[in-house]
Amino acid sequence: MASGIYTAQLDEMTITILQMGELIAQALDFSENALEHHEEELRQQAKLLDKKINALNDELEGQVVKMFTHAAPFASDLRFVIAILKTSGSLERAGDLAKSTTKHMARLQVPCSATVLDALHELVRVNREMLKDALEALRTRDTVLAIAAWKRDDVADDACARVFDAVREEMVSNPAAAGQLADVLFAAKNFERIADYCADIAKMVIYVVTGTRPHKDMLKNSA
Repeated sequence: MASGIYTAQLDEMTITILQMGELIAQALDFSENALEHHEEELRQQAKLLDKKINALNDELEGQVVKMFTHAAPFASDLRFVIAILKTSGSLERAGDLAKSTTKHMARLQVPCSATVLDALHELVRVNREMLKDALEALRTRDTVLAIAAWKRDDVADDACARVFDAVREEMVSNPAAAGQLADVLFAAKNFERIADYCADIAKMVIYVVTGTRPHKDMLKNSA
């Protein structure tokens, strides 16, 4: 366990990460709303939110520097600090993807089919679940919850594949809309990538707790 010298600093980093997670969840809300409501206001809100996410990322880096100027963490806590830094980077990139998705979908001029929308909404739902569980696993250092979050990455992959299949069919039936529908594929790939970042956070939890790199066998051996 960390000594009293830097326990508060570890807690401060955790709070910052959770704040970033809350902003990512809001960014997902904007991008999901843009799937059906193609409004410029959503793009502007997402842009402002991304600036807040970036500011928290910078703040976290400062907190880490501050910690190392006061004390050297023990091995397990050093892994936690590394995980916090990598998690911050993953969240910052997820925020960029959510902002970009909102931008592309807000300018969409052709309606998506119900099949495409259902799969996109499924992707966002999985993103939210993975984000919530991965960050809670990091906060509590819960490997069971981390593995559960990691497992959902396959669900996101399947939903993304459904979007691609449905969009290809729409492109065949409506070639004139192909350019616009490419933005839908872009959005689906971004949501899939956000799921990957959430999976990376979950895997970092396993590294923090066990000291070893996670591997796919952990998914097979889990309940």
